[in-house]
Amino acid sequence: MEELKLYKRRWVMLAIFSSLSILGALQWIAYAPISELTKKFFAIGVFELNMFSMISNIIFVAFGLAGSLIVNKLGIRFALLVSSMLNLSGCTLRYLSSSFINVAETRFALAFTAQTMNAMGSIFYLQAPSIIAERWFPSRERTIATSITATANQLGIGIGFFMSPALVSSVSDFPLLFLVQTAIAFFVVFFILVFFRERPPSPPTIAAQEKINDGKQNFIVGLKDCFSSFNFLLLSTCFGVNIGVFYAFSTVLDQMLNPYGYDSNTTGFFGVFMICGGILGSLLVAVILDKLQKYSLYLFKELILISLFGCTACFLWFTLSVKPGMEQSLGFCCFFIGFFITSIIPVSYEAVVEVTYPVDPEISTVFLMIFAQTFAIIFIVITGELIKFKFVALTNYFFLVLSGLSFVFFFFYGKEYRRVNLENRSLVGQNKN
Repeated sequence: MEELKLYKRRWVMLAIFSSLSILGALQWIAYAPISELTKKFFAIGVFELNMFSMISNIIFVAFGLAGSLIVNKLGIRFALLVSSMLNLSGCTLRYLSSSFINVAETRFALAFTAQTMNAMGSIFYLQAPSIIAERWFPSRERTIATSITATANQLGIGIGFFMSPALVSSVSDFPLLFLVQTAIAFFVVFFILVFFRERPPSPPTIAAQEKINDGKQNFIVGLKDCFSSFNFLLLSTCFGVNIGVFYAFSTVLDQMLNPYGYDSNTTGFFGVFMICGGILGSLLVAVILDKLQKYSLYLFKELILISLFGCTACFLWFTLSVKPGMEQSLGFCCFFIGFFITSIIPVSYEAVVEVTYPVDPEISTVFLMIFAQTFAIIFIVITGELIKFKFVALTNYFFLVLSGLSFVFFFFYGKEYRRVNLENRSLVGQNKN
């Protein structure tokens, strides 16, 4: 057996990947915090505005499996390089169209094309957190690594909630926003091209070594293994519903609160609070699992249930607080919505790899995101129509019911830890020898 070894550069790989995820997220959410200015700049309605967000969900559902196949066959470095170049191209197109095109309809068509290019890039990095963690990190750091990479996307949303209102106070400011995004995208391409590596020279864990020895699993066999697992289907559904709720809630937050007198700057800060809570929740859960690794086999289900219950309670709180003059209550509520929803992400990424091992992570985790993106499309369409017809209160109850149903159904999830059990058996065998 090849010697197991850790490399300090694993943190560099983590940082580079996270920068791509942050960039993709802040592009995705760019228009949502400034919805009224966006509608004015592009001369569009609510549906077209929400399509800026939904196109990413649609693209992932349509091409997520193809992205997983590319990662499986051509490698994560190739996939992330393609992703970063698509992001750079999309940013450049948005900047040029906003700077030199004066016809609103043409400007919207080019901006939507650019958003589609950004969305095509997301089919690679959204499914990769578990891949980076498994290839580069030891078991004691795996959850924290997954948490950082998964939380990076939420951090990007938070930056987007802050950046868009900060840089765009009138329609003439849109080119500045897109120029800043283009500059960030250029540096991300550079770092991936120069510094990012496919995998370390020597694996960090026995499970990673087994994957190298066994070679790539047949893609179709991996799909069959996933969909024959009840735990996988239940986990993917409950995860998908709650992350879909998070995407929809982030998309329509500004539209939900505008009728109650909250401007884009205020809702932008609510979005930032939500992401700050999400980052704290995600990292806290990761630290708990890594510090209590000996007992983590008993914690995955319980932590997800606690998170789902917290989500339900927070959406009830939000529903009761949506009225004029409730800035403090709504701000704290958004913080805890982010705290509980985002804390589900690293646990679910790790849990889905455990229940489907030895299926490659790029196969199992892609379905988590396909479920999430599918539900997000449905929820954004439904809530967009509810808001269009002034049923804002019903929108709040819609999110509340969905979160509550996920909490109830997840009680049927069974504990299953194939990867950890393999590593424990191997360690026992080594100790006996």
